[in-house]
Amino acid sequence: MPKKWGKSKLIIVKGLLFIYLLFSSIVSFSANVQFHDMNKKFGISLRETNEVLKDNYGFIWVSSKMGVLRLAEDDYHIYKLPYETADVISVKLAFNKKKSVLFAYTNNGQIFKYNSIYDRFDLLANLSKMMSNQYLSVNNVLVNDNNIIWLGTSAGLYRYADGKLKQVGKYDTNIHGLEWYTRDRLFVAYQGKIMLFNTIDEETEPFYKGISEGIIVSKLFYDKESDRLWVGTLSNGMFYLTTDNKDVSSHKINGLPKQPVLAIETNSDSTILVGIDGQGIWELNKSNDQILNVYKQDADNPTSLNGNGVYDIFCDDSRRVWVCTYSGGLSYFEQATPQVERVEHMINNHNSLVDNDVNSVVEDENRNIWFATNNGISRWDTKNNKWSSYYENEKKQAQVFLSLSEDSQGRIWAGTYSSGIYVLDSRNGRELAHYSKGGKNSKISVNYVFSILNDSQGDIWIGGVQGDLTCYSGKENKVRSYSNFPVDVIKELSPNKILLGCTYGLVMLDKRTGEATRLLDGFLVYDILVRGDVIWLCTSGDGWFGITSKLINQGSLLRRQVCRLIS
Repeated sequence: MPKKWGKSKLIIVKGLLFIYLLFSSIVSFSANVQFHDMNKKFGISLRETNEVLKDNYGFIWVSSKMGVLRLAEDDYHIYKLPYETADVISVKLAFNKKKSVLFAYTNNGQIFKYNSIYDRFDLLANLSKMMSNQYLSVNNVLVNDNNIIWLGTSAGLYRYADGKLKQVGKYDTNIHGLEWYTRDRLFVAYQGKIMLFNTIDEETEPFYKGISEGIIVSKLFYDKESDRLWVGTLSNGMFYLTTDNKDVSSHKINGLPKQPVLAIETNSDSTILVGIDGQGIWELNKSNDQILNVYKQDADNPTSLNGNGVYDIFCDDSRRVWVCTYSGGLSYFEQATPQVERVEHMINNHNSLVDNDVNSVVEDENRNIWFATNNGISRWDTKNNKWSSYYENEKKQAQVFLSLSEDSQGRIWAGTYSSGIYVLDSRNGRELAHYSKGGKNSKISVNYVFSILNDSQGDIWIGGVQGDLTCYSGKENKVRSYSNFPVDVIKELSPNKILLGCTYGLVMLDKRTGEATRLLDGFLVYDILVRGDVIWLCTSGDGWFGITSKLINQGSLLRRQVCRLIS
């Protein structure tokens, strides 16, 4: 690629600024949820994640048998757990929000407490040793405000506090699920039953006994807003329980895969997310139980869910949804309406941007968005979310397009690197004309077209390198050429006043007389924005700055003068 492509990143910034201003009105056309992979973001490899939560200081904590990951917005730390026995299958988390105390626990009964003073996890207890049960399995852990730990295990329900372990309740069997009901009462699922356990007097009362034989509870989630207990199972989908005058009713959710439901989380007042091992995330409408969306891994979409084995879902207070998967680790997606929508090429998906190296963006009169890329042109029909691409993988002529502009007749002018300009019908992308230097009946004398401007009088300005600056008047069908202007960008200051960002500075051209005035010397100007009486300039190596009409009227400014004004 020629040296001139050192400017591509700056041109992409220009396109992104355009998209930022434009997309607030069209974000509803995008149907794709974009997941952000933390392994990719931080360059780590943390797989088989089991649980995620947010502490009182805004840190995100994620558990894995390889350790516990703590995330800030732009930083991370992985804590190794001091295992006494390394035969660990999974690690989960429990958090005392009132006292801001974090615990991690393993499936084989090792409990760790985060030490904020030494910034480490310390072993708190090894329940397998305390119970002399090497086959112990810890399924669920809850912590109350007083740091009393309640444990649902394969040997029953236990209470751990002040270094002492005590079996509680009338349970001597495998506890499949624990969930808070009120501050002092727990839901306890076991052997086809769901009971209520009082943590104060340690008494038990029945809640629901209608779970059919052979159905094993895999997840309990109590939704306080709707007063529903959602119950996930290993192989029979999910149902929820409601109460009416102490009568408990069961409501089956139809249409879910009969695979383990491992995660349940509300993500709005009206919807709930269900994580299914091997089947991704299913979003339901809570009012009518309708399935709204399914999010799964898509090999052709790099921003899809990374792994379908969903083990945990957590929606934080900023409406960011965090997802733990078995094979892909931690990722998240944003629920809040974004001001900027990411548009990118999707592998093997023709209904997407043709190439991710975008050099110019323009919106036509029909609100379609055109993208000039390093591999042809894309047109996005935003109303119908349909993409069309032109000149991709072209071998006979240049496929790198640098600039775009729409004229008063609704035609798209597209400038290329080395092949001049193509004129397209904006309605269907049909090629109407091709002009190049030395071509028959050509209207231009430049093949490397870096900028195109349709001015307020309907004339088309075409500029680049290794050729003349051209002004084409469609009304008069006349062409005017101006020599010695190696142009990167063309903008209109006012009628008959054209600004040229050149390789040596900023030039103002009088359209009527052809007189050129150098406004700035010693800068490589890549982009121009005119706002009021200020001209904002993006440069190569000198950042961006603005100059006013008052300075322009004083005549040419040298580099040292501008630097002095900036300082």
